[in-house]
Amino acid sequence: MVFAVFAALFTGCSADGFSVTVPPGGAVSRAGVPDYGGAEEVFEVGGSAVEYIPLSIIYETENPNAAKYEPERGCYAGADVSSGGAFHGDIRGFEGFTGVDHAIFSCSMELGNEYPLSFVLSCVAAGKTPCVVINPPKNGGPLYDEGLLAETVMGFAAVNIPVFVVFYPYSGGAGFAPSDYISFFRTAAELFREYVPGAAVVWSVGVSDVYNCADYYPGDGAADWAGLGVRAGLERISGSDGLAYPDVMGGIEYFYFRYQKKKPIMLTELAVSHYSSRDNRYRSDDAARLIKKILAAAGTQFPRIKAYIYADEGLSDGGTDNFSVTGDGDVKAAYREAASGVQFLRSVVEEPSFYLRSAFRSAHRAYYGAGGVFIPVNALASDLGCDVPPAGPEDVYVNSARCVPAHVVERALSLYTELDAERGVLYIYK
Repeated sequence: MVFAVFAALFTGCSADGFSVTVPPGGAVSRAGVPDYGGAEEVFEVGGSAVEYIPLSIIYETENPNAAKYEPERGCYAGADVSSGGAFHGDIRGFEGFTGVDHAIFSCSMELGNEYPLSFVLSCVAAGKTPCVVINPPKNGGPLYDEGLLAETVMGFAAVNIPVFVVFYPYSGGAGFAPSDYISFFRTAAELFREYVPGAAVVWSVGVSDVYNCADYYPGDGAADWAGLGVRAGLERISGSDGLAYPDVMGGIEYFYFRYQKKKPIMLTELAVSHYSSRDNRYRSDDAARLIKKILAAAGTQFPRIKAYIYADEGLSDGGTDNFSVTGDGDVKAAYREAASGVQFLRSVVEEPSFYLRSAFRSAHRAYYGAGGVFIPVNALASDLGCDVPPAGPEDVYVNSARCVPAHVVERALSLYTELDAERGVLYIYK
């Protein structure tokens, strides 16, 4: 059984091949196998040093924690053209110009503001599912005003349609206190569930604050989805000449592995700068590569990233970075190519399968080379909750960690494995 939407080439892979060293009498010599993002690892097999290729492990299993509007496979394509760019509020114009059909369109409002009815109606007319980001009041307004919260929820209740609500995205500079923030978020989630049953509530954090976001997580019972805002602006970073992007891929990976088993993940604000007014330089090629890298990972390398929202913002929206994909031909072409991948979904699944299965990515790696594929027992125990097969003569050890041949795993644990050697992925189906 092949699930093509999960097969993806590792980000940063080289096109150059290399050979796998096989011991005398070995069954196969894999010449020209691509580099999957890491060099061969040498370890002992029967007293001989052998080089093996690391593989990503993606496993699929039944998901009892499937969320509202979570698709079984794939990732919703989404965009935000509400506040700037060349197509201010023009959904059909943006899609026609980029050549990309989206499932979700997003806008932002402040707590207590009037319900964005015009935006929602434009989404409905275009066949899109709206996503509304609710930010705290500006200009020193009260952060945790339950009266304003109730007014806001009642505005949504008057037009009860399927909608994603990104409530109070966490930012380290917003002045949130963890206990107050969590309590207010939980109150909001309860009100939305009671009065707006069509709403999927999203908890979100910016990638620059990702490493301390756990203190603000409202709990599995409050959020339907976990969100990550990924703004790749050009910054002065220590060790770099001039301006450079922060390590957004590291932040995505950290957030993904922390929350993939709890919630489907939405990239609630994806934006990559191709120009900075601070040095008046265009970096179209760099932006195109990073957009492709992030979108290639969504729904494939990170299979529980189930939605992204690209924020089409230009310099006219303030700030020093141009994040628009519509203002530069090379960036637009890169976005069109990346967002046209087969894993991207063009409409929201409102009635998901009752027996939903989900794919997850393991933090462990399998190995491929002489003797076949070997799976670390730690992955079987921590990811799949399986009993570990007893030690056997075909086992190998990587950094003192025992790895079991895939055929032994299949027979002992009634699992099914599938190797995609060209893409460096081992699929495990439970």
